[in-house]
Amino acid sequence: LYYSGHDNTILGLQAILGLDREVLGHVLPGSALVFELHQNPDGRFYVQVLQIDESSQHSEPKEVNIPRCKSPCDFQLFLNITEKYYSITDYKKECQLDPVA
Repeated sequence: LYYSGHDNTILGLQAILGLDREVLGHVLPGSALVFELHQNPDGRFYVQVLQIDESSQHSEPKEVNIPRCKSPCDFQLFLNITEKYYSITDYKKECQLDPVA
């Protein structure tokens, strides 16, 4: 999955993954996060996260290390780390929306 967007959306994804903004630096125009899903010979799935930005040599992706999951990150652990962000069922509560009186 190749995800390119505004700096705020890239920063949001970096925050979800627990990435250190001091290490990664500013999100530059044309930046993207790449999520690759692989399967190793024993059948287990894993995720590799890459970042592309202006500082990348010839726009070559650079591997990003997820703090709570060594690279390559086991897919199930990746899901566990990100679960609270994709398993939302009550959007009104999460978005702090009050019903109109």
